Amino acid sequence: MEYAAVDLPTKIIWFKVQAATQVPIAIAITCFILEYAWPGRWLTRRNLTLLALPGLLAVVLILTDDLHHLSWSDFSFANGTIKPQFGPGSWFLLAFSFGVLGLANLVVFGWLFWHSPQHRWPVVLMLLDSSPDA
Repeated sequence: MEYAAVDLPTKIIWFKVQAATQVPIAIAITCFILEYAWPGRWLTRRNLTLLALPGLLAVVLILTDDLHHLSWSDFSFANGTIKPQFGPGSWFLLAFSFGVLGLANLVVFGWLFWHSPQHRWPVVLMLLDSSPDA
């Protein structure tokens, strides 16, 4: 929808919608991987609550960004795309999504690959399909 928008404010709104869904999607993928690796072991109420907090923080930061500019300090428009100037909140959420969740997913996949021979091919297929271009 960002590319279909004609004016800059509409493009920025769709950029923010896209950004607000990225952290919850990364959390959902992590929940799937944890439940796949060891059903019933990791996804307790406490762990789900702890995983959901950064997603809620991301949505709150994005919705209130016009007040404090913690997510983005400014936007520019070049060649039909939005170029955001990241703020501290965006860098924190980026580090959480790729650093913490990415590392946790790799550790769980490694554990599953090592300890469960029957799951080796599904793990390889999930790792191959998780490329950014997929």
